[in-house]
Amino acid sequence: MRAPVVALLLLAEAAAAASPLWDGVAGPGPERARRLLDDGRRLLGERKVGPAIAALEEATRAAPDEAEPFVALGEAKRAAGDTAGAWAALERARALVPDDGDGRLALDLGALRGEGGDFAGVLAELRRAEASASAATAEADLASRLLGDAYLALGRV
Repeated sequence: MRAPVVALLLLAEAAAAASPLWDGVAGPGPERARRLLDDGRRLLGERKVGPAIAALEEATRAAPDEAEPFVALGEAKRAAGDTAGAWAALERARALVPDDGDGRLALDLGALRGEGGDFAGVLAELRRAEASASAATAEADLASRLLGDAYLALGRV
C-alpha cells in the first residue's frame, strides 16, 4: 500500500519540478517570493487566474511580511470574483504598509468597495489614494480624476 503512495508523491514532485511556475524557484526567502510574485503576475496577465492565485498564495507564504504579494493576490482574487478573498488579501497588505506609498492599494480597495455598493467607502479610499500618492505618480493622477468624477456623479461639485 505504501509503494503506490510513494509513487504518487514522486510523480507529483516531478510534475511540480517540471512546471514553468516552479522553474528555478528553490528555498525560502525573498528571491523565491519575488519569482513567485513575477510568475503570478505573468499568469494573471495571461488570464490564467487559478494558477496565478496559487503562485501568489505561495509568494505570501514565502514573504509573509511583504505587502506586494498580498496586493497582487488581492487583484488576482478580485479577477476570480472572490471579493471576500480579495478584501482579506488587500487588508493584510494595508496592515503591512498603512501609509500606502503610491496609493495603489487604496485604489484597489476603492474598486472593491464600489463593487459592493459602498460609495462612501469609495470616496474615502480615493481620498486616501490621492493623499498618499506623490503628485508625480500615475496613481495620484488617477485618484484625483476618479475622485472628481465621483463628486460630479454624486452632485457634490
